Amino acid sequence: MDEKKVNLGLSIAGIAELGFFVNEELSLPTGKEAGLNISLSFAPQLAEELVRFTVEAGFHLPDEPTKVLAGGKVRTDYKVENLKKLATRQGEQERINLPDQAVITMLSIAISHLRALLARNLSGTRHNQLMLPILNPTELFMQIKTGSEATKQQ
Repeated sequence: MDEKKVNLGLSIAGIAELGFFVNEELSLPTGKEAGLNISLSFAPQLAEELVRFTVEAGFHLPDEPTKVLAGGKVRTDYKVENLKKLATRQGEQERINLPDQAVITMLSIAISHLRALLARNLSGTRHNQLMLPILNPTELFMQIKTGSEATKQQ
């Protein structure tokens, strides 16, 4: 994901809700904040000139990550018209060298899609107060870029 001057022709190609879960039997204790797990994946589809971001979040009882209150998973597909020009070979694998800022922007939009769909789905449930917080997409991107696990836990 190095900097390279190429007109990306970037657009959103699709948004897909891949899953939603709410556990109406569990209640968040009064005055407590839910724990949050977030995971993401980044999957270039070179032949289709698509980049797929899948973002998943799960709210759980504080200090009890196995007791999930609610969660969702959303995939955002981006059309990148010149994606093939950004591909390089490293042995048997192809690597996509997207500009960092483009990846951060795509990640930010994907997280916003998850936030919106979670808010809609949680409306009218016991857990309607759960809201995906504002996250720093640059920080998440740096975790991916430096090879850290792309999962954030609070």
